Amino acid sequence: MPSAKKKPAAKIEAKPVRYSRAAATQKFLDATISLIAKKPIPDISLQEIAEITGLNHGYVFRYFGTRIDLFTAVTDELARLAQAATQKEIEARLKRGEEPITFDLTVLAVGRKYTSQRQQIIQYLVTCGVKPKRFAEKSRELNGELAIQFQKMGMTPRFAQALAVKSGVLLWSELFLMESFGITPEEALDVRTMAFDEIAQHKATTKRLGWN
Repeated sequence: MPSAKKKPAAKIEAKPVRYSRAAATQKFLDATISLIAKKPIPDISLQEIAEITGLNHGYVFRYFGTRIDLFTAVTDELARLAQAATQKEIEARLKRGEEPITFDLTVLAVGRKYTSQRQQIIQYLVTCGVKPKRFAEKSRELNGELAIQFQKMGMTPRFAQALAVKSGVLLWSELFLMESFGITPEEALDVRTMAFDEIAQHKATTKRLGWN
């Protein structure tokens, strides 16, 4: 008798990966940040973001609300990443035996790409109608972290906070106002050099201003 033909084995379809709300939310944040580094923010669609995550773009509405709400949440995530990068750099330097008083602005440069992206998104969101005040709390947290590092360099709390605010304003201006104000790269470099000099002269300036 001819042998009976074996039936082809049924294909077992892989079950779709299920993510918790927290994990899915993080995937959307990470995907959005990766796209911001590659193309203009207005050109980024929810569909593109969803394709990177492997999730349906409808989850954006479930977890965030709207496309604008997603980008607003991204600004908070970038602030967190900037703080984490800075703290990691500080811990690495302390582990190498460096004293906090020797730290300079290079310790903060590790978080600059995140703060730069954050400011770009904020500018975009404000033009879309989001109130600038929405970003104030996280911005003050970033300034506070910078002020703490300045204090570790020997500055008084008042001087450290003022210099932190000024540094943030300078970064914003350098990113978005240079062209409209006709500021050249050489002039921007001079402004940064003056800021570094303020750090070196902080004790004399504090005494002169009576900020002891």
